[in-house]
Amino acid sequence: MARLVLDPKLRSRTSRRELPVRHVPYWVHVSRGRMFGYRKGKRGGIWLAKWSQSGDDASRRQTTLGVADDVLDANGVSILNFDQAQEKAREWFDQVHEHVTGQAIKPACRTIAQIVAAYLEDCERRMVKSIPQIRCSFDAHVLPELGHLDASVLTRSRIEDWMKNLAERPARVRIAKGQTEQPEKPLPTGRDEVRARRASVNRVWTNLRSALNHAVDRELLKDNHGWRKVKPFTGVDVARVRFLNPLEQARLVNSSSPEFRTLVRGALFTGARYGELTRLQARDFNPVSGTVFIEVGKGEDGGKPRHVVLTQEGQNFFKEAVLGLAPTEFVFTRSAHKNRNRNSETVIRGWGKSEQSRFMKEACESASLERLTFHELRHTYASALVNAGVPLAFIAEQLGHADTKMVEKHYGHLCPSAKAEAIRKLAPILGIHVPRNLELLRVGGGSSSS
Repeated sequence: MARLVLDPKLRSRTSRRELPVRHVPYWVHVSRGRMFGYRKGKRGGIWLAKWSQSGDDASRRQTTLGVADDVLDANGVSILNFDQAQEKAREWFDQVHEHVTGQAIKPACRTIAQIVAAYLEDCERRMVKSIPQIRCSFDAHVLPELGHLDASVLTRSRIEDWMKNLAERPARVRIAKGQTEQPEKPLPTGRDEVRARRASVNRVWTNLRSALNHAVDRELLKDNHGWRKVKPFTGVDVARVRFLNPLEQARLVNSSSPEFRTLVRGALFTGARYGELTRLQARDFNPVSGTVFIEVGKGEDGGKPRHVVLTQEGQNFFKEAVLGLAPTEFVFTRSAHKNRNRNSETVIRGWGKSEQSRFMKEACESASLERLTFHELRHTYASALVNAGVPLAFIAEQLGHADTKMVEKHYGHLCPSAKAEAIRKLAPILGIHVPRNLELLRVGGGSSSS
């Protein structure tokens, strides 16, 4: 409910009786372009409302709300007291605004939970990718502690305390199928563990800040400079990027099971994410251009489509992988047993969500490699391109990034040596200087000859 405007001359029957009778109403300013008034007659008065858009007389609207409770007690329908009349006026203001402008007035958001709901609704309208992940982040980390709070009085210290407590908690563990209780990880102790937790908190705060900014932008919330002053944890986003050298890549491929080996090769030749690889169909490989089309990107709602350019070795691999497949058949498949019974019929199907984890763990152990995730094959692919001197803009296109920001963040430390080697190898020879047969003069400690 909006806050009522108080006027001592009109609030009570007694005060209104002292007003002189007149045809011109006694107006009260409610908000810009919205007036609420009382017209005094000889036998009592009536309540009025007036609406205009930005002071435009042509858009002015006026209506009678009901009879004032000057003589008879208010019934909330035809006879209204001051508060009832003002509430009815506000409802009429919203109706007129929607009728004239075609845009409905959205109710103001008071709690963090309402702000988050409005933000997620807008994300769905804009088809923002990774909405399930954003929603899960709000449900797990924001709403339990902050959802009930009044957003208009959200303070800087309250947000900073929440971020500090969240960073000191153990990371969440994915619940296995059929598991009901949330397993717990140990508290973050090591330097890298603390860094990772703070980086995760920064991402959660980014989502919450976006929701608050959305509420302010849509005039669902008055701007509160308190939460705008909250700073994220610094120096926590630079993680150790792990990647395999060519010899380690070969060991991993040779140690993988046959079906998983094909999937690993696909990742090392394309730099695609696991989900993107599992959705690849035979028609996505173009042998003429030597490219693979990634139609669906990160997130359930898809991302940026792209054509990944393959090396000659990668083209040969995909030519063999799609041989004999129908255009809509998956490139990467695996055999599985129905009902998880090894005596049952074996079927060939696509790879499912998170099924790569167990195979990746077994392959790393068999290859005597430090355990790494399947996503780090994507890091391996990108690092190899950086070391080869490929421009960062091209690498970003291959990976499906909108710009080079993510490439610079994760692989920028590899650029100096790669840049120097690329410039010396690729820069043109101008032929404008002929070196002379000279040697540097050594100062002290020996002689030199010219």
